[in-house]
This record gives sequence, C-alpha cells and structure tokens, in this order.
Amino acid sequence: MACDTPAARKVSGFVSHSANLGCPRCYCAFSEGGLARNRSNFDRSTWEYRTNAKHRDDVQKLFTYTTKTVRAEQELKLGCRYSALLNLPYFDPVRMTIIDGMHIFLGSANYFIRKILIPTN
Repeated sequence: MACDTPAARKVSGFVSHSANLGCPRCYCAFSEGGLARNRSNFDRSTWEYRTNAKHRDDVQKLFTYTTKTVRAEQELKLGCRYSALLNLPYFDPVRMTIIDGMHIFLGSANYFIRKILIPTN
C-alpha cells in the first residue's frame, strides 16, 4: 500500500507519526519534547522490531477496554489502533506499509535549512 504518512498510519492501524511510538517498523520510543522529539537512536541492535502477530495482538488488547479515554491512552502506549484492513488474513501491516520517503526528505530538508543553514541562535 502506498500513500502519504498520515493515511498509511490510519489504514494500517498505527498511531500518528508524531506519537511517542510513531514508527511502523519498531517499538523505539521517541523521547518527549513536543514537536521536537528526539529521534536520534540509530543503533539498530537496540530496536525491538514490530511483527504482524504482535501488532494484531496489541490491537486485540484494545477491544478489552470499555471507555474511549482508556482505549485512547492504550493506543498511544501500544502504538497501534484498529483498522478494518486487519480483518484481511493476508494483510501484514508491518511489511506492506511503505514508508513515505518524500515526507521524510521534506522533514530532513526542513531541519537542515532551519538548524544548519539559517540558525536562529
């Protein structure tokens, strides 16, 4: 499935890319800091990768919570939410969701221009 980042997260059953567990490939937690989250952990040996089975198990856990508030808190804690595509047995959201390179590039370019080329300090 190819779509932009916000749409990919919604249809595949992941939380927003700006959430603490915003990566659809691993469970790396971004350290707090509002919009300027620390995404500097590039040591892959420390990453816990997502799997189709674990993702589906986490989504099933969400159905055990009875209130919307608790469910929303758990979605952020687990990094997932329900999607109708998870009813398809052959759909693997971890493998079949393409990471949108254009938006990653735009974010990198924005950071480079604002922090390196034109620093405000």
